[in-house]
Formats: sequence, structure tokens, C-alpha cells
Amino acid sequence: GNETARIRAAGALGTLAENKTNANAIVRSGALEPLADMVAKGARASQREAATALSNLSLGNNNVQKKVLKSLQGGAVLGIQGANRDNIVSVRARLVELENYDEDP
Repeated sequence: GNETARIRAAGALGTLAENKTNANAIVRSGALEPLADMVAKGARASQREAATALSNLSLGNNNVQKKVLKSLQGGAVLGIQGANRDNIVSVRARLVELENYDEDP
């Protein structure tokens, strides 16, 4: 699909992910890999929305956190090095940084 549709879809998933039942359904639907791909390779707006979705998905649910980490290859996709790349706190901190990207590079 086009970039605008991906941005809107990731934004919707981010909002839905605030609810634990929705978060589990989002994970089961296979959305983690496409979201991780958007974080790794998308335009800034895509990165922001996908980072928000992944961050929301990883809140307070250890099982989902592990799946988010796996989808991000630990934190390697986010440029996190060493032991911190498998630490959900470090990964969430980097996701929050991406959430706060400005529109302009």
C-alpha cells in the first residue's frame, strides 16, 4: 500500500494497542514484523507511528514484550548495541525517541 495508508494503519494500531485485549489480537494478527520493518526502513512519519504502536504493544505484557524484542532483532534494528539491545527498557526508550521525531529531518 501507499505510505499514507501505512502511516494511518500504524497510527490506528498504536491507539488500539493501548488496550491489552487489542494488543494481544494485534500480535496474533502478525502485525509486529511489518511495524518493525516500518521502524527500520520507513519515512519519519512511518517510523513515528510504528514506534508508537510497538511501544504501546510492549507496555506491561511480558509475552508481548518478548515478541516485540524479537521483531526488532533485540534492539539491533534500532541501533542499540550490546546487552541493552535485549532490554525492553532500552528498546522502549529508543522507540519513544522515534515517536518524538520531528517531521523534518
